Amino acid sequence: MARIDVTPRLASFAAGLSYQALPSDVVERGIVLTGGGALLQDLDQLLMKEIGLSVIVAEDPLTCVVRGGGRFLELLDEFGEEILVFE
Repeated sequence: MARIDVTPRLASFAAGLSYQALPSDVVERGIVLTGGGALLQDLDQLLMKEIGLSVIVAEDPLTCVVRGGGRFLELLDEFGEEILVFE
């Protein structure tokens, strides 16, 4: 199996990263990896090392986005469109 070294691309990304432009919750809490890519061996550790933010793998990353979307639809039914209003 061929290996792709993503480290140079991550280093380039990290060099251009402005922590002031990131939402404060991302800087404070970090990044959550979801989906199949989250299951790549040690990707979370590599990202943490290269971009300097906390990185965790979601619990059950293959289905968490779908489950979250389903929960949102339940809340939309329960509370209506007011749930979409941000002040």
